[in-house]
Amino acid sequence: MEPSKASRDLGNQDSDNQQTTRSQNRRDTWKGRRDRVKSSPTKVSEILDDALDMMGLRRGIAERAVLDAWPEIVGEKIAKHTRAVDCRDGVVFVAADHGAWRQELLLLAPVVVEKYNQAFGEGTVRDIQWSGSPTHHKKRKKKA
Repeated sequence: MEPSKASRDLGNQDSDNQQTTRSQNRRDTWKGRRDRVKSSPTKVSEILDDALDMMGLRRGIAERAVLDAWPEIVGEKIAKHTRAVDCRDGVVFVAADHGAWRQELLLLAPVVVEKYNQAFGEGTVRDIQWSGSPTHHKKRKKKA
């Protein structure tokens, strides 16, 4: 049995009513957002903080700050021969240009960890580990 023309028209009318209701709901939702924006402006810093949290990027930015602070934490002399190359789960991975600097920093590791935690908050850095073998900076001989 085929539906009569009247029942088909009624079905279309219901569909039209549902579509109109959905459109109205969208407009009401947007109007509500627009009214909130007008009544209380949101600082860009708050929006960015929320975005960093939603995307899970805050931790990466914090770890990058730890790496960037390496020269201030260890001092200029040590920073000339070592560099922080990675930071994961409270562990700073360091590369050195000579084994002697690795030994020096091994002895200073507790002090370095303490300085990091004073600067960034307790528990930010738990350990210092070495990244690979020492990287010797030798000048290459030019081929004639």
